[in-house]
Amino acid sequence: MGTTRSTRLTISTACALALGLMLGGCTAAGPAPVSTGAPSGTATAAAATPSPSDAETTVPVDATTPPAAPSQPADALASVDQIVMSSSSFSLRAAGAEVGSVPFVSRDLDGAVATLTRALGTPVPDGTTGGHCVLSQTRYSWGGALNIGTRQLRTDPGSLSAEITAARLTTPDGRTVSLSGPSGVVVGTSVAPLVAATPAEQVDASWKDVTNVAVDPLRRMEDTWEVGFYGTLVHAPKDVITTIAAPVTLYDYC
Repeated sequence: MGTTRSTRLTISTACALALGLMLGGCTAAGPAPVSTGAPSGTATAAAATPSPSDAETTVPVDATTPPAAPSQPADALASVDQIVMSSSSFSLRAAGAEVGSVPFVSRDLDGAVATLTRALGTPVPDGTTGGHCVLSQTRYSWGGALNIGTRQLRTDPGSLSAEITAARLTTPDGRTVSLSGPSGVVVGTSVAPLVAATPAEQVDASWKDVTNVAVDPLRRMEDTWEVGFYGTLVHAPKDVITTIAAPVTLYDYC
């Protein structure tokens, strides 16, 4: 009897100790989690929101500032370095290529002057009041070297008339512009080579020491006195060319 009771106490004590160890193991497995004080969803939203420095900055536009004007193309006539006169027009050239022209027929004087002004600068009025064998004429001159105006006595009605009286001129912006007539005729040179290359009927040497040569003729004219040509007139006192004029008539005596 005594032995049995002692055995039961021993078993009961062992069970109590085992239960105590089991409960102690559950509470001593590791430290308790530390609370951050904010739900996990709030932390995620905060991380996804960019800071002011990360956001795109918008620069205000001044509505009073006008847009920049588009660049304008350069005027080709402002580069002219050569003018060649024929019986019907001025050919305006730059580096050997034609960049414009001034026709003498079907062109008003104001339009012709405007085109030449773009190429050569502002001209000086240089007209005539008229007189014996001279029509009243409105004319403009660039340095006394190149002239253009209304018709003169030997020019057809409705046509402008033009003259070259120098081999070159200098523009206000410093360009040197060479001036010549048909076949490369240049003021200041001898007329002899031109006379040699021109049909005799287009040469008038009847005035003492003066030679006039018709070149680039537009038409041939005949009357009871002589044969004439309407085109470019090369005027050469004492063998030297002083004037190239067009369009005019050769052999037309007033």
